[in-house]
Amino acid sequence: MATNHFVPFALAPAADRYNTSPSTDWVRVPGSGKLQFLLVEGAGGTGTATITVNSASDNAGTGATAIPFRYKTATSSAELNDAGGYTTATASGVTPAAGANKSTLVEVRFDEVSAGKPYVSLTLTEVANFPVDAGVIAIIKDGDRPGDPNVTYLS
Repeated sequence: MATNHFVPFALAPAADRYNTSPSTDWVRVPGSGKLQFLLVEGAGGTGTATITVNSASDNAGTGATAIPFRYKTATSSAELNDAGGYTTATASGVTPAAGANKSTLVEVRFDEVSAGKPYVSLTLTEVANFPVDAGVIAIIKDGDRPGDPNVTYLS
């Protein structure tokens, strides 16, 4: 049976979230599963950020390396729930189009992280300097191991 665990504030919501180009907590991708980051944007439809994903050997970001990932951007829950619809981004990342009230789902599978680097972090590098209300949660899917540092498990 598949299980999900959440890191509710991998990057806490803020009124100018992309200011200072923040990164999420480092979260370990489970050996038999995947990790998803859900970036939720509210007000501020003109600011943008380039999304990149890095993998590292520990939760301090040791030896971080940019990696490719899959993502989809949606303006409704129906679009996010679509089983397909992913686009592959290179290690250089992607800059979704500006727009208020949208979500971007980023996904990384264990077999896609760099060898010996199962910890993953998402970085939001500000491109257009306009405030955007946004925050990020992380969803650990399948094969999770309770007790990982920096992970809050919710039932």
